Amino acid sequence: SFGTVPMNAFAIFFFLGLATFFVILLVRYILLRKSPPSPRIDDSDDELYYHPVNVSDSKLLNKNVKVVQLFLSCTNLANKDFLSHSDPVVEVFQRESSAEPWKKVGETEVIYNDLNPFFCTPIVIGFFPYLNQQIKFSVKDIDFTAGDKTFSFDHIGDAESSLRDIIENRTFDSTLLDRKGKDGVGEIHVIAEEVPFQEEGRKSVIHFNEVSVKGLPMGLASFLQIFRVQNGRKILVYNSEVQQSTYNPRWKTFTIRERQTTGTLLISIWKWNAYSLGTATLIGEVNLTFEEIYSRNGGKLQVDITKKDRPIGTMTIICQLDKRPIEDFKKVPRRGTYTLYLNRFSFQEYIHHGLEIHTMCALDMTTTSEPYHQVKAGAQHSVMEQILHNFVTILGPLDQDQKFPFYGYGARESNAAVQPFFAFNGNIDEPDVVGVDELIKCYRSRLNHYTHDSLAQLERGTPRDPKDKDRNANYNKNDFRQLIKLTIEEVHMTRQKGTHAHKYYILFIVVAGDDINVSETIGQIIEAAELPISIILVALGEQSQFPNLTSLDADDVPLSRGNRKAIRDVVQVVHINPKDLANKDLSPNVLSMEVLGEIPAQVCSYMALKSILPTSL
Repeated sequence: SFGTVPMNAFAIFFFLGLATFFVILLVRYILLRKSPPSPRIDDSDDELYYHPVNVSDSKLLNKNVKVVQLFLSCTNLANKDFLSHSDPVVEVFQRESSAEPWKKVGETEVIYNDLNPFFCTPIVIGFFPYLNQQIKFSVKDIDFTAGDKTFSFDHIGDAESSLRDIIENRTFDSTLLDRKGKDGVGEIHVIAEEVPFQEEGRKSVIHFNEVSVKGLPMGLASFLQIFRVQNGRKILVYNSEVQQSTYNPRWKTFTIRERQTTGTLLISIWKWNAYSLGTATLIGEVNLTFEEIYSRNGGKLQVDITKKDRPIGTMTIICQLDKRPIEDFKKVPRRGTYTLYLNRFSFQEYIHHGLEIHTMCALDMTTTSEPYHQVKAGAQHSVMEQILHNFVTILGPLDQDQKFPFYGYGARESNAAVQPFFAFNGNIDEPDVVGVDELIKCYRSRLNHYTHDSLAQLERGTPRDPKDKDRNANYNKNDFRQLIKLTIEEVHMTRQKGTHAHKYYILFIVVAGDDINVSETIGQIIEAAELPISIILVALGEQSQFPNLTSLDADDVPLSRGNRKAIRDVVQVVHINPKDLANKDLSPNVLSMEVLGEIPAQVCSYMALKSILPTSL
């Protein structure tokens, strides 16, 4: 016996433990034979040469606004997995004040089994100098995914900064903090680069027709990583496939953008350790200047592979510089949704060449909206006044003449005829108001003419003239479709004058209720989609309170009525909670990013639809 434990029992425990150990090794061998990294390339330029309607944040609202790319990498990440290394991804969020929720603007690809990852997918984001854009980088370890959905992950750490600081410094390095605010979970590194626009109408690429190696150690599975190096910082631009166990690997052809070729080029060759947690070991590196590549354009270039300054092999490169013309416009049909009308010109270029943006504002004046016209105790402004201030602050810089047609709908003065809308300045033929002070002045003076009783009369829909049924009968409490019709008529008038190519109209409508005629409104929107018109609907309440209104924001499935379908998405519904505005001073941050969300892309898609060049304005 051994103590109080019989010797045979001790032996049983020992062999059970040994067997368990070997089972774990076998499982580790089978399950952790990681697939090699799939090829990755920074192909975001496809979004930058063309400005598709679904790019959420590459917005150019005036000549001071920039579009930037953020290239991300991490070091010393905490390992959140038991039998392998973490599989990190970085999600990027932004907001404009600490009182607002974070809004996701992009994410990188997932890098498997790497605690020091370089991410190939940059984050494309618009920088607005007049906004306080806060940025949060959230690093996660992905555990389980299916398709594009992530079902399980472990949080590693976060880092926050202002976008202004990142752009001014061009870099950002920060320690990651876990959810308890503690460090020690890794670091994140960011490089910011402004996106250049290809005004010459060509995009330059370098085709790597052959990349092969001789002299590597026997039987290595290997892959390439290509970095652009600037000021000692590395940006990953290409990650190749793995060439399995060969003396002389030769990788598939690939292409990188010439825009990515400033600085020098670093080609790293890695050994793929399939049975060792799917990790990689550096074999050697090649340093090149782009002058060397260009000097051998189409010819063979042979360079030494070195490790710690010692030659270990030879790399052969055959590449060719290709300057290809870019189509001005590109039509991409898609089944079941909108056709994409891609435009290589930016919103900024149209503004520079004389595109005139006309912004129109309309307020809900029905009984539903009455609480939002009242100034709460202790506040200086009502909810509607704060929205007016935001309207001018956000959309005002787009409007060259600073004259805003200003309407109300859903109300009338006592003893006046019922009409679908009215001008706040009292002149329906010349409804323009200049500046936010004049807007609020007109609003306040006109508001005093209305009482609860007169608002209630409108709800009964008494027509001014029985013969004028289209304008006065059968419209609902919060019905604004006549304002869309008015804008359509305005566009047709400019067409008759021959100036329609120079103008684009933005209709900004504040809505307090969901009692709208959906079918009739869709009919007006379908017609507006053929014209240079965008519609922003600001709903005062949660999305669940506005099912009818929300249905008009058809991002994926086109609106339809009968046999007619909207040719493009022109409606953006923005939901705000009036409680969030009730006790705040005027702030340009309340609506800014939501309101600006789709306008530039909608303008560019219309210009592509009609094949209108900036220089033709």
